[in-house]
Amino acid sequence: MKRQWILAVMAVVGLAVVGAVWWYSPMFELPAPNGPHRVGVKAFALVDASRQGLLGTPASEPRRIPIRVWYPVADDVQGPTRPYLDSYEAVSFGQNMGRGRHSFAYLSRIDTHSILDAPVKRGPNAWPVVLFNHGFWCYPEQNTAMMEQLASHGYVAVSIGHPGDSIEARFDTGAAVQPFSGADETLDAELQAGIEAFMGGSTGDARMAGLKRFEAASMAHRIGASALIWRDDNLFVFQALRTGQVPDDVREVAAAVDYTRLGVGGMSFGGSTAPSVCQALPECKAAVNLDGESFDFSMYNVELRAPLLMFLTGERFFGAQYDDLSLNPNDYAYERWAHAGEREDIVRMRVSSLRHVGTLDLLLSAPRPWNAELYGTIDGRRGTALIADAVLQFFDQHVQGRQDVDFPRSFYAQYPQAAAHDASHVRQWWLKRNVDSGCSEESIRAAAPLNDPKSMRLGDWIAAPKGC
Repeated sequence: MKRQWILAVMAVVGLAVVGAVWWYSPMFELPAPNGPHRVGVKAFALVDASRQGLLGTPASEPRRIPIRVWYPVADDVQGPTRPYLDSYEAVSFGQNMGRGRHSFAYLSRIDTHSILDAPVKRGPNAWPVVLFNHGFWCYPEQNTAMMEQLASHGYVAVSIGHPGDSIEARFDTGAAVQPFSGADETLDAELQAGIEAFMGGSTGDARMAGLKRFEAASMAHRIGASALIWRDDNLFVFQALRTGQVPDDVREVAAAVDYTRLGVGGMSFGGSTAPSVCQALPECKAAVNLDGESFDFSMYNVELRAPLLMFLTGERFFGAQYDDLSLNPNDYAYERWAHAGEREDIVRMRVSSLRHVGTLDLLLSAPRPWNAELYGTIDGRRGTALIADAVLQFFDQHVQGRQDVDFPRSFYAQYPQAAAHDASHVRQWWLKRNVDSGCSEESIRAAAPLNDPKSMRLGDWIAAPKGC
C-alpha cells in the first residue's frame, strides 16, 4: 500500500513537472502554409558599393545587405528545411531586446517549412514579388510564417535585413556588422520631446505643431538617417533583383519574378519604410504597414500613390500617444488631411487583442497569460494566421488584381478580432480649421499640398493657411 502511494505521488509530481515545462517553455511550431505550392528559401547578401560608412561602419565599408527569399517550389522537391534562426542570430536578438544572451536561444531549435536552396518552380507566368522589412533591432526571419504563406500562394517574398539597426549581421566574407547605438543623450531627449508633442497633443493644432518638432528632432537624430538608409536598401535590392545582379545561385529565382507586380511591407520601423518605398517605385501596387509609426515626414498630408493596409494593434506608440486609441498618429499620414478616411483602398485596421511585438512570429511562443503585456491576449496561432491572411488577401486584391477577393469586408467576417479604424477626425479638424480661417471647404478639398518623397521632409503646408 505504501509503495502504491509513493508511485501515485511520483506520478502526480511527474505530471506537474511536464505541465510546468509545457506552461513555461517558449518553444513553438510554425503553422504550415496552406497554399498550393511548397516553399523554398535562400539566404544571400548584396553589396551596394555606392554607399559606404553607414550606421557605424568604417568610412570605406560598402553597404552589405543580408536577404532571405521564400518562393514556390515543385511538389516533388526534397531536401532539408532551414532552421528559424541560427544560434548567433538568436543570441544577438536576445541582446538587442535586453533579455539576456540566451533568452531567445530556443529560436535556433525551431524548424520551418522551407526547403533550403530548392529550385524555384516555374509556372505559366512569372511570380509577383513582395519586399519585406523587419522591425528595429529585429531580424529578417521575424515573420517567417507570413513569408511562407505568401510563397505557398505564389509570391516571391524577399525579406531585407538592415545591418546596424538589426541583430548582428554576419556575412560569408567574414565581415560582420554590429548593432549601432549612435546614442546621444541630447538628441535622444529632443526626439522623445518631439514624439510626445506630436503623439501626446490634445488637439489637432497641437499635434500639427508637434509634428514639426518631431520632424526636426528625427532629422537631427540617427533615426532620420536610418529612415533614408532603409528606403535606399529596398531600392537597391529591387534594382539588383530586376537586373539579375545577384549571386549565381539566386539568379533563377530572380528570373522567375514579374517585377511589374510588386508589393512592399514591413513591421514597426520596417512598416514605416514600406509606404516610402512604394511611393518611390512606380512598379509598387500596394504597401502594408504592420503597426509602424511613420518616420518619413513626406508621408504626412500627402496622397499615397498606391493602396495601403495600415495594421494597428491595441498598444500606444512609445507610451506618449493620446489615451484615446480611436485616434492614432498614423491617421495623419498617407492621405491628404482634407480627405482623411475617405479612400477605400487605404485600409486602416485595428486588432486590439494584439500588442506591438505580437505582430512577430514570437506571438506563437506566448500562450501564457503573463505574456499578454508583451504580445497581447489573442491566441498565438489565431493571431499569426490573422496577420498572414490579412497581408495575403490585401496583396492578392491589389498586387495580383484578383476580383474575387472582397477585402476587408470578408476578412472582418472571418476574423471578428479585427475592426476598421476611422481616421475621419483628421479631415473634420482640418476642414474646420481652414474654414474658420476664411477658406471655403471646396478650395481646401481641392488643394494638393506636395511633399518631396526624395527628402522625406514636410512641405510648407504645415504653416498657417496663406490664403485659399
